[in-house]
Amino acid sequence: MDVLRMVFCIYWTCAFLNLCPNVNANGNQCMECKKKYKPCKVTHKFLKILSKADQGKLVPKTANDTANQHLDKCLHPGYKLTDTLNFTICSGSSDGMCHTIAPKTSDEYVISLYCKRCFRHCDCPELNKGNALREEAIIVTLCLAAYYFLRNYNLLA
Repeated sequence: MDVLRMVFCIYWTCAFLNLCPNVNANGNQCMECKKKYKPCKVTHKFLKILSKADQGKLVPKTANDTANQHLDKCLHPGYKLTDTLNFTICSGSSDGMCHTIAPKTSDEYVISLYCKRCFRHCDCPELNKGNALREEAIIVTLCLAAYYFLRNYNLLA
């Protein structure tokens, strides 16, 4: 009977410790997106919460709130997270850059997905994609020139 009580006690202790990192929004992280996306400027007031389930988790700070050194650098100034996020928050911060805040993960693929979603809302360019805009401009110019040529030489009905 003592063994059963000991196993029961160990099980509940481990279960409790497993839940502890999620208390007080410690299950969130500021993603490092600089590898794939060029840092881009947004106003410090920029804020985009991508899931309705996360709407109530971002609240204004009170006077007695302690600083969170991991999230304050990329979180909307004057706000704090109260719980672990379900999805992603895109936020401007005091440095004027667009930041991605999401649930903690070490999976690089998941991190890149979070960053891509956020940087789409922040209007940030992807690295190594600079030629895409020039190609589109060239294609549009060629189409307009072809239209002009066909129109002026009565090749279009």
